[in-house]
Amino acid sequence: MGQFGAALSPLDSMIIAMGRTRNPMAIPVILDKLKLLSAENEFSHHRAAGLALEWIGHESAARSLATLLAQSNMTSYVHTTIELAKKLSALTV
Repeated sequence: MGQFGAALSPLDSMIIAMGRTRNPMAIPVILDKLKLLSAENEFSHHRAAGLALEWIGHESAARSLATLLAQSNMTSYVHTTIELAKKLSALTV
């Protein structure tokens, strides 16, 4: 997440606030921002959009989320065991 201080940008905070309303009218705005994301963007942006869409809970967002997650460099980051997580973290230190 690269930043110090607050873990969310002002825009991330607004997107999360829209999601907390649970109003489907926010979906097009959130999806527009989702289209701008790639693996090079900060994790907080992905998290904000994902949480907001989850709270709204409308199936219309599923395809856009799946498209984002299918992009290059957006997969294979799961650590299935503590041992694997330790091994991988030792490689990045």
